[in-house]
Parts: sequence; structure tokens; C-alpha cells
Amino acid sequence: MDAEDFLNKRIDKIYDDYGEKDAADVISISKRYESMIDEEKRKNSGCYYTDESIIGYMIDIVFDRIDMIDNPFLRILDPSCGCGFFLLQIYDYLRDFYLNNINGINSEYKRLNLSADNIHEHIIKNNIFGADSDKTAVNLSCEGLMLKKNKSAIRPNIICCDSLIDHNMEDKLFKGKYDIIIGNPPYIGHKRICRSYREKLSDIYKGIFRDKADISFCFIKSSIDRLKGGGRLCFITSRYFLESLNGKYIRDYIDKMCSIERIVDFYGVRIMEGISVDPVILLLRKNKSDNDPAGNSNIIKVFKAKNELRRIGANEAFVELRKGSERYFDSFNFPQRKLNHEGWILCDENQMQILEKINRKLGKKLSDICKSFQGIITGCDKAFIMDEKDIENYKIERDLIKPWIKSSCIKKYKAESMNLYIIYSDIIDDADSYKNAISYIERYRPKLEKRRECISGARKWYELQWGRNRSLFEMNKIIFPYKASSNRFAIDKGNYSSADVYGLYIIDEYKDKISYEFLTGILNSRLYEFYFKSFAKKLGNDLYEYYPNTVMRLKVPEIDDGYIADLVRHISTCRSWEVSKGIQKEIDRYIYSMFDINESEINIIEGRDGR
Repeated sequence: MDAEDFLNKRIDKIYDDYGEKDAADVISISKRYESMIDEEKRKNSGCYYTDESIIGYMIDIVFDRIDMIDNPFLRILDPSCGCGFFLLQIYDYLRDFYLNNINGINSEYKRLNLSADNIHEHIIKNNIFGADSDKTAVNLSCEGLMLKKNKSAIRPNIICCDSLIDHNMEDKLFKGKYDIIIGNPPYIGHKRICRSYREKLSDIYKGIFRDKADISFCFIKSSIDRLKGGGRLCFITSRYFLESLNGKYIRDYIDKMCSIERIVDFYGVRIMEGISVDPVILLLRKNKSDNDPAGNSNIIKVFKAKNELRRIGANEAFVELRKGSERYFDSFNFPQRKLNHEGWILCDENQMQILEKINRKLGKKLSDICKSFQGIITGCDKAFIMDEKDIENYKIERDLIKPWIKSSCIKKYKAESMNLYIIYSDIIDDADSYKNAISYIERYRPKLEKRRECISGARKWYELQWGRNRSLFEMNKIIFPYKASSNRFAIDKGNYSSADVYGLYIIDEYKDKISYEFLTGILNSRLYEFYFKSFAKKLGNDLYEYYPNTVMRLKVPEIDDGYIADLVRHISTCRSWEVSKGIQKEIDRYIYSMFDINESEINIIEGRDGR
């Protein structure tokens, strides 16, 4: 019996025992249902359970300063409600409020005549709305709410539909605007969305859903559109949109349509069980202030998680935060008008002043003076990667053998050898002339022939999937890992690298104006690590994404006086760790002086990068 069959039978049992079970029974079943969803289905649906303490915190902030005595008919929507965990907690919040404020509400709305007996009916009919495409989850959500009051036969305003594309449904769910929209919308990257659905989303969400956009962008856009003027949106969603190139359009839409009230950035601390997505809590108010339509005076309250949160977990951290303790977060205010359209750089006033100093001294972007490239995709490493012993044993033709490195080999300034080699089979023009290499590769022929490029005829079965232009690996270049916890740029020549390594080379126009040593010294400095991390995409486990689209946004000074280059040449050949460390300190000191960074600012920079 699969999870859905089990749960449908269990739901039937609840109906049979109606009046003897309560909402807690449904919640436990709902949690079991979500835990029984296999990982592949979970990734395809993008749905993950939200910790109760996080839901409680989100309810606190979204209802803050909302006068429900003045408006007990608030319409609250969860557009991807799943099993209803948000709606169930919202129900409890509303019921407690109404019970504690019955007299005040009834004096304002005499015809409403709220009482302990009819509060349930009022909430179900007027306050709570939801939608989800999972029929079983919708049933569980409805059951949980109905069982909040025994023998209640009022079905909640929750329907089974895809709220992203069912805009024109003639259903009361979509007829009116909402005061509050809250939830944890699915996170689904472009690769997991089928073509036909992607085309529908692209048509409905023109300008927002494009290229490598996440489906969560559509939920943010549609929810903003469904809000009343002054209404609030509170989502826990992927932080991908904060910095990504493809998030520019949803960032611009948010900035245009909303005042951003709060951002809680988990900053790579993964606190949601079984999820590989890095989350952020976003609190928005639709429409900027009537007195300030451009949003020039709006201040965003920003919370950034400290690494300690990873150790103690979400429950304790958010219990503390709900009490007003910010011990597991760095918090600061940020003017919305200072948001950068290229990526939201969220930092405190002191850090912002440092960044402004850096920008005043900068010249060209790396993309103006360099070109970037990715390492080799073999399609089957076992077929092409070997050590010296294999080369000797199989008598592989030596002119095909090239030194091979991966991202773990890259240190600051230089790459360490793995003593591994690649058979660079793309230079084979006559298979009969390289019988030993062909024989070695042929052991994996069935797998190699299944590669897309071989099926299409674009590659011979023994060729690399994407071998790149070999001249890229033979020339002088700077290489860096795709993911890293700190800046690691190395000068290299002759090594062939895997796909988790990127490289850049200086274009002809600038070869006589700037050196690889100068660039590497700048990029490996503590100041530039601070600068890069201010806008780079933060991943889990203290990692950052060093994707070329981001790295190439870095601006560099155009004045190469030779001093930094000389220091880098020295450090590249130095064998003493202590001496290397001293040279790096001198590089850092010199670069600080170039940018007029003072001692207090140095303390901020070096305190933040943690080295």
C-alpha cells in the first residue's frame, strides 16, 4: 500500500470515528504523509515541511500591527497549503484573539455577534483560504480544520488546484483580494519542470519566469497581485532570488510593488529537514507608502543567521526570536532605496561604507578584461581519468596524456597535483594510431554511447563529452573552484581541469596593461573576499557559489604598479608556510592602503570573514 492509499484509508477511518478524534490526530497523519513522500517526488513537487516554530514566527510578524478588532473579516490565503500546517496555526491564533476580544469586536460589528459557539464558523467561512494541487494534502488540511470543532460540517475554503495557472477559475477562492498571504511555496528549479508546464508559466508570468528561474518566483508574483493595497505577504522561500542573475526580474517587481518590511536570511544554515535549498523569510507590504510612493524612506529590518544556529536548530532559535532575543542572528536596518538591481546586497551601515569605498576606487569589471570558461565534462570519468600506474600498465599513448586536476587541488596562487591524468581523446584523428587508448576507453563503451552527444552524432563514442578547446588549458590562466568557503584563485598553465573548475584569461587588449600575478593577488586578498561575499550566492555549509556570472562582476583597479605582482611571484614559489603567511599579510596591508581602509574597517572585514 503506498502513502496515498494508506492516508485515504486513514482519513476514512477518521470519518467513521467522527467526534472521537481531533485535529491533532490529523496533524500527526499529515506529518506522516509528508514523511512518506519519496525524495524524488518531493524534489519534483518542491514541497517541504516547515518547522512549527518558524510558522509561529511568521504568523507573529505578518499579523503585527494589524487591527483585527477593526477588521475581523481579514482574508488570509496560503496558495500552496499542503496539509495545512500554516492554516491550522493561523486558526488557533485567530480563535485565541477572537475569544480575548469578543466584546470589542461586537461593539464595532453588532450584527456579527461573535460568541465562543460561532467563532469556528466565522473563521472557516470568512478568514481562512487555501489551495494545493495535492488532493490528499487538501483533504488532510480540510479535515484538520473541520476537527478544530467537533461535529463541524462546514467545509473550509480550500480547493484542489494549481493556484499558479488556475487564475480564471470561477471559484470564490479567487474572486476577491487578500489581506494576508502566507506560506512555504514550492521550490522547483527549471530543470525539474516539464516543458509544457514551463511554457504555461512563461506565458502567464512574462518577464518573471524566464531562463533558469525558480517556480517560487511565480508564487511571489501571483501573491503580490492577489493582495489588497496595504496587504502583507510572508513567505519562507528559496534565497536564490536575492543574488541570482535570473532573480533580477522578480527583485525588480518586488521593489516596484512593495515595501519590504523584513528579511530573515538563513544565510546558508540549512534548518529544514531533508531540504537542500537555502531559505529566507520574506515579509512584504503591497504598495509603498502613500506619502513616499518611491519607497525612498522605507527601512528593511534584516536578520542574518549566525553559524551557531546550525548547531542549535530552528526550534530553539525561533523560540528565542519570538521572545525578542536576536542572539542567533545579526540584525540591522537597511534602506530599501539602496537595493542593487544586480543583486540585493544586505549589510549593515559600516559594511556598506566599506563597499562604497571599494567602489569609488574601482575601474573595469573582470568581464571587461577577461574571458571565462568551464573545465572538461568527460561524461564518464572512469573511462578517461587514470594514474601513472594505469598509463604504464595499459601502455597508453603518451601524446594523449594530460595532467588532471579537480577543484580540491586549487589553493591560493597555485594548484597542487593529484597525480592523475586524462586521456584527451579529442585529438585522436585516427583510432588505429591509438589502439591502446581506444582499448582502455572501450571498457565503458556501452555507457559512453548513451551520452546525448553520441546519440545525436555530435561526438564519437570515444571522445570527451565536452573537451573544450585544448589551448585554454595550455595557456596562462587563473583558475578557481565552482564552490568554496573562501577566495581561492591560482595561476596555472598546462593542467586540464574538471567541470567543477572555472578559468579566466586576459584578453589581448589588456595583456600589456595588467598581469595575472596582480589580478591573483587582488582576488585572493581579504578585502576582495569581503567584497565578493557581499553579493555572491551563499550556499549551505559556509560555501559560496563562484559561478563566472558572479565572479566576472568584480571590478578591479586598473593601476598595476608591479609591487603586488612581485609579492605574488614570491609567494607562488615559497615553500615555507610562515613566510607565505607573512607575504599574504603584506599583500592584504598594501591593498587596504590602496582603498583607504582604516583600522576599524579592517577589524570589521577580518572579523566577518572568520579567518
